[in-house]
Amino acid sequence: MPLSVTVTAVNGFSSLVSVTISGLPAGVTAVPANFTLAVGASQQVMISATGNAAAATTNLSVTGVSGALQHVAPVSLKVTASGGGGGRGGGNGLAAASRVRFVQTDTQWDTGFLTFFPQRLIIYDPGTKRFFLSDPSLNLVDVIDAASEQKIAEIPVPGAFVGDETPDNKTIYLGTQIGDVYQIDPIAMAVVQRFLSVQIGPGGFAAYQTRVLADGRVLLAGGQGGIPSVDGYSEFGIWNPTTNALNQFGANPNAVGSAGPTQPICGGMMHIAEFAVTADRTQILVSSADSDGTLCMFNPDSLAYLVVQANSSQPIMTPPDGKEIITASGNLVSVFDTTSLFQTDQFTVGGGSVAFNYVLSPDGNTLYAVGEDGATALAINWRTHQQLGWFLNYQIYDNPFASVPVPFAVDETGLIANAIGHGVAFLDGGALLSTAPARGFPFGYTNVMQPTFGPVQGGTQAVITGVAITNVADVDFGTQAAAVVSTGSNGIAVTTPAASPGPVDVSMIAADNSFLFLPKAYSYGPSIVEVRPDASSADGGGTGTIFGYGFGSASFNGQAPGLQVSVGGQPATITQYFPQPYSQVPWYPFPLEAVNYTIPAGSRGTSSSVTISSSGGSVTASNAMQYEPAIQQFPLAGAVLVQGIYDRTRNLYYFTDQTQVRVFSRSSGQFRASIPMPAGASRLWGIALSPDGSKLAVSDAGTNVIYVLNPTTPSSVQTFTIPNTATDEGEQPGGLAITDSGIVYYASFNLNFDGGPGLHKLDTSTGIVTDYTNTGDLALGDDVFLKVLLTSDNKRVFFNDEGVVLSLDTATDTMVFNPTIVAGDYELTLASNQTWMSATEYMMDTNLNPESYLVYVDRDVWSLSAVYGEKMSPDGNLLFLPLTNAIDVIDGKQGVLLTRIALPVALSSNYDALVDDGQDNVLVAITGNTGSGIAVIDLSSLAEPLAAARAGAARAAPRPATEWIGASTANLKSLLSNSKTRPAAALSSRPRHNTTSPALTYRR
Repeated sequence: MPLSVTVTAVNGFSSLVSVTISGLPAGVTAVPANFTLAVGASQQVMISATGNAAAATTNLSVTGVSGALQHVAPVSLKVTASGGGGGRGGGNGLAAASRVRFVQTDTQWDTGFLTFFPQRLIIYDPGTKRFFLSDPSLNLVDVIDAASEQKIAEIPVPGAFVGDETPDNKTIYLGTQIGDVYQIDPIAMAVVQRFLSVQIGPGGFAAYQTRVLADGRVLLAGGQGGIPSVDGYSEFGIWNPTTNALNQFGANPNAVGSAGPTQPICGGMMHIAEFAVTADRTQILVSSADSDGTLCMFNPDSLAYLVVQANSSQPIMTPPDGKEIITASGNLVSVFDTTSLFQTDQFTVGGGSVAFNYVLSPDGNTLYAVGEDGATALAINWRTHQQLGWFLNYQIYDNPFASVPVPFAVDETGLIANAIGHGVAFLDGGALLSTAPARGFPFGYTNVMQPTFGPVQGGTQAVITGVAITNVADVDFGTQAAAVVSTGSNGIAVTTPAASPGPVDVSMIAADNSFLFLPKAYSYGPSIVEVRPDASSADGGGTGTIFGYGFGSASFNGQAPGLQVSVGGQPATITQYFPQPYSQVPWYPFPLEAVNYTIPAGSRGTSSSVTISSSGGSVTASNAMQYEPAIQQFPLAGAVLVQGIYDRTRNLYYFTDQTQVRVFSRSSGQFRASIPMPAGASRLWGIALSPDGSKLAVSDAGTNVIYVLNPTTPSSVQTFTIPNTATDEGEQPGGLAITDSGIVYYASFNLNFDGGPGLHKLDTSTGIVTDYTNTGDLALGDDVFLKVLLTSDNKRVFFNDEGVVLSLDTATDTMVFNPTIVAGDYELTLASNQTWMSATEYMMDTNLNPESYLVYVDRDVWSLSAVYGEKMSPDGNLLFLPLTNAIDVIDGKQGVLLTRIALPVALSSNYDALVDDGQDNVLVAITGNTGSGIAVIDLSSLAEPLAAARAGAARAAPRPATEWIGASTANLKSLLSNSKTRPAAALSSRPRHNTTSPALTYRR
């Protein structure tokens, strides 16, 4: 039961008031029971009764004290006994389950953020009573209302990571995996300002975490060297957002930070696990990620510090009274005073048999310990070590490191927001039990509903399998109680209640408070989660997929009797049904089903609704399929096309075939006479045109030569043999670019060795080849996908060395890279406006300042393959990503999927599947598994994202790539070697160090 306490001023009173809740009968708790309020402020207190609390009526006392003033207000409290089995809210633990929820956000929690040093990715804002969840896997901040426990908004923030709120609760400063800092208004739920990492301080600073100091300055955590649970952080800065002043410090005294040499702190602590600030926000608290387990308190002004041995590095908790600092690890809690870091207390939680993660109540009085076993959860008065009670905990079937709740934030009523697989687990630390739940249900997929769906009228006989328990008190479908029919070794048999259409969570609580939670385990009728692709060429014929619940049998034999799909009223042929759990997914917490079907033809420019029907009913997704113009196919029998280029001067397209360059005119819709290469040509690969259109360069990987010709007089061809000795032995030319003056920059690959130079320069006036020895082809044949791009002014060459993006100044031969961009694939594309580009799935300007990276919801990459050949719209607002039988249209600034367009033809996986003309959004694709044709795909009618819908303020002038301090290529070779350890085939939705986010496999 919530109780709201408010301080009202009389006769000009304006002081703070200390409030105490007293008179609680046995078995009844108030959270918080002690707190401080300002005039006009309110505090919500959760009054909870345990299952064995005596039925009675009494008065509680709410006492307010300020100096010599004291006022007491009585509150009537009635505790009633529950008859059991009547839904949420009764005794026997039912009230304790009333606020236990699962909120699906499609987050794919990186296990490196949850183990050892959990990164605090949820902020609670007491002013709005909202939780702000950072989702770096989807480039979002999700906003969840504490009262309804429902997601109410999304704030686009690329790479959203760890942040902090100002003491007045008016501003959130959020660090990101990109290194930028975003200023967010928690009331408006919108980004106020974006601070580019390269413009923070005089030399730039990549900030992954923030902590706000009392004077408005912000601590920025940087130097994140890899997986947080292993490497920690190696530097931080004290930044003034108003003046942009930055004072930088290094954990390692020998470190050189992004803004130059750093000042050592804390005796040279090598790796930092966590940053925090004292209650008054004047001192910085730093814990070590290394085995020394030290805790440091650092004064950012005087640079004085204290270091002590601590049992833990995570978390650091500071009660608001400012007297103590609490650290915890496993089941051991330590307490230090804030004056000398002298350890004043240490105690064990829960008997020492379970490891816990911890969060402190806002008033600082209660320590909530959430067990890593997914069953035990405790509330403790840490000052007295008194165990206040237990509360319900659960685990779900997901990645083993994300299957149990990890607490990050808690509100005034004890509602705890936890990271858990694919969303947020809410646990109720305000509803305490006098005895521990008798058991927890282990991680596994044995506990499922049979069947998984039924009609909205209810009355379906269903069984929770794998639960051999007899003392069931309540089974709920959503918030509705189900009638329990039987219990025992075969499971819990129930009769489903009536409910609204759609999936619901199913939960069970026993008389001994054993608790089972199954998210979205039952669906009332069929329900659609998503239609992908959500667009098609007007000729249809592509493969569509519908994700949802209640489609068919829960068996694994692939049968779905009576299942039907229609698009715009036209029946669609179902080609495959995927029962739960979805095939090829090792862990998934929901019984999500999928149906593949053949998309029927439609009219260009129209939208059609998609309907799916099963024995449980039918459901329609309105306007779920958008029809684009039909594609134009041009087969080329016997061809093996690899790469194409558009010639704006002549309005022609050139494609490399085995021994000749194919020429296509889109205006006439036909192939013209090919350009033959000299005798001996055997496998043409890359092709490039000089910016002025006077020179065409073609690489021949079969004979290790590069051809150069003028497209106006194609019969005159120059042939240049590339070096094949010493470090160039076995090198074969691949992607290339050519300047107006005839300088060819080409990539090479090697099928027999690795470690040779990956980028080279050929001077066609002299035939001399220069190797860039700080680059490397380190993946054997996979480096065949390397590309080279040149700006239209001939001044810069771009090269993506499988995750390390390089910019080469053609006048000085100097090369720079941005050390924050290290991913693991070969994609590289440049918008024709010459100011925006994408490489290795980062979206960035041409000075290598990243703004975002590519992200996917995991279901959008299940059973799909991509092919290389991304291209951008002329202004860079859209990124076109080719799949084997579709094209994904990505927001070129946010990195999120806007639409997927199904195609009736396969795209080539040879090398570079798409060609753009730099003038519109009409693409020419190389088609067929072997590149035996092309197709014109008209996407000119696609709407581009509105700037207002994107995060961040107007972009300031970016810092040139040449000004990246610490980004010289001196240590590039070792960086390249490290980056090659990632699978070349993975298109990760989290480029930095993701281990659990979805990956889109590239077809070879």
